[in-house]
Amino acid sequence: MDLVAGEAAPLRLSFATEMPLARGEHVAFRLPNFTGAAFVLLPPELDTNANLSSVAWRPAGARPPGCEDGECVVVVLNQSVAARESVCVWIPASAGLTIPAVGLRRDQPSVTAQTDALTGKISGSSLDVVTPVGAVLSFVLDFTPPLAGRPTGKP
Repeated sequence: MDLVAGEAAPLRLSFATEMPLARGEHVAFRLPNFTGAAFVLLPPELDTNANLSSVAWRPAGARPPGCEDGECVVVVLNQSVAARESVCVWIPASAGLTIPAVGLRRDQPSVTAQTDALTGKISGSSLDVVTPVGAVLSFVLDFTPPLAGRPTGKP
């Protein structure tokens, strides 16, 4: 499936923390400018490698636990997760979560994760990897010769 800015798309979220997470704690992914109606995925419709209670999308204006300003996917743990254990969850395109019409830059710093874990609350940490969608991969501005105050042109 091609990913297109401004359209619903499947989404994979993954995380591993330095500290253990307890049952009932939240990990929230802040996804600014994503849109779509609020939804909650519950077992058995959850596609994940972990035992989760729910995965919910809350659009702007919603105030879910773990992400008070909305525009978040909130993952709720159904059992403890060990430190450094990787958790992955897949959200299908049919859930309606829509990529921003302006696209996503590679490793966009405004896409963040946070947790309310008792063993270490984390707020607003940028994700290690954000795949670009509808973004320009390269812009180049070059001069020949690269000298200030000199005319430029072909070599």
